[in-house]
Amino acid sequence: MAPLILVSWVVLRLMLVAVRLVLLWVVCWLVLVLESREMLPLRLLELVPYSV
Repeated sequence: MAPLILVSWVVLRLMLVAVRLVLLWVVCWLVLVLESREMLPLRLLELVPYSV
């Protein structure tokens, strides 16, 4: 049973890392799109530190 628990723990950790990377990529993409349009809201800048 021990290897099964270890494998499931590793898979869970990889999923959490993947979710974190996707969220970071989405935030960076939104910042780039909004900056290119020169309408970056201050609310987004306030939310970034709390999401990381």
